[in-house]
Amino acid sequence: MNTRKIETGYVRLVMVAGLAALLGASGAGSAIDTTALKNAGLPNDTSNHNSASSLGANPTGLPYKAPDLSAVAVPSQFFGMHVIAQSYVGWPSVAFGTQRIWDNYPGTNWKDLNPAPGQYNWASLDTLVADSLSRGVEMVYTFGYVPTWASTNPTGTCNGAANGTCFAPYAEAWLHFVTEITSRYKGKIKYWELWNEPNAANYWQGSMNQMVAMARAAYPVIKDAGGIVLTPAPQGTNAYRWTGAYFAAGGAAYSDITSFHGYLYGPPESLSNLIDSMRAIQSRYGISDQPLWDTEHSWGSSTWPMGADPSQQSAWLARYIALSYSKGVARSFWYAWDSAEWGGLYDKLNKQELKPGVAYREVYKWMTGARFTPCVANDEVYQCHITRANGYQAVMVWSTGETSTFVAPSGMVRMRTLSGPSAAVTGGQTVTIGMEPVLLESR
Repeated sequence: MNTRKIETGYVRLVMVAGLAALLGASGAGSAIDTTALKNAGLPNDTSNHNSASSLGANPTGLPYKAPDLSAVAVPSQFFGMHVIAQSYVGWPSVAFGTQRIWDNYPGTNWKDLNPAPGQYNWASLDTLVADSLSRGVEMVYTFGYVPTWASTNPTGTCNGAANGTCFAPYAEAWLHFVTEITSRYKGKIKYWELWNEPNAANYWQGSMNQMVAMARAAYPVIKDAGGIVLTPAPQGTNAYRWTGAYFAAGGAAYSDITSFHGYLYGPPESLSNLIDSMRAIQSRYGISDQPLWDTEHSWGSSTWPMGADPSQQSAWLARYIALSYSKGVARSFWYAWDSAEWGGLYDKLNKQELKPGVAYREVYKWMTGARFTPCVANDEVYQCHITRANGYQAVMVWSTGETSTFVAPSGMVRMRTLSGPSAAVTGGQTVTIGMEPVLLESR
């Protein structure tokens, strides 16, 4: 057991000296709860996190103030990506500015990196981080999958995941891993997401209080390493319900960014309601100015709506990304570049981009460096206006129906498609649009 001292502005813990206070009946340690954390020398925060004093804001609901999208250019970091088998498929042929480390092969989860007490296998993560740093992207590491030896229920079933991995860890094991990984990658990994999809039984079956206690313990350690902390990221159209319960239990005090996973099982336009609900929860707990990140999404599998064929997939992708930025999501992470089953953009077998991969590249080019105004809908037709320097103007437009017509604004000279080719248009010309967005532009 490592006996080195860990010191932060909030934490002072000598591992072996404090271990006696952590041991439970099993002899392996105590489950993470308020008592165990207090015994470990961690802050036992019993304050009311619904109060203005604890959050520094009015919990009755500071209204969310939408950013002025036209005031800033879309940054490359808005575009996030998962690359599952980076060491094997190579770096993606599309551009993005942020990468989320999750579901990687070779494995980079807690159970992969820390297979036994005091034993660490850093090779896979070292390789990934070095490669990604050389590409100039920022990284988010997501915690998840408790090692069996560290689990408070090592034989408990996890809905298809390995036994024990979805249950709360022992406090000492959790603190030790968070400290080791954030220390090792200090200055390399900037963002740390506290858990993956805690509202899914294959990832989490612990209690809400345990999750908040884990956040309370991890937050000062991550901050001491210069990191920025994301909330656990619930998935689905009811993600806001889990986040609301987490904030009500005190979790808002231990986050810098609110994260969620926008799996909709439906058209991308339904994202608007989910974002509004997430913003309402932030306002309720006095953190309406905290960035909102969508750290995992795609159309899902081929059996999901709009997942059946490449044209539908391309349409879903482009519309979702545009609407995310339009609604003020600060970063949006696609899952995944090289997945064969879930939102795949690249064919690993034939080593070529798929049609939605080409669409991702085009949308990145349409948006990055441009200034947006919020997308608006007129019946079935959505349009998002885009400007650049030197008088460039464009409009991204699509129909949620089979086809619609749209009159090109004055000054438009070209219409670009998600597959790359363009055609000449003139201002005032009526064009036919469908489910795949097109870009009408002035030059």
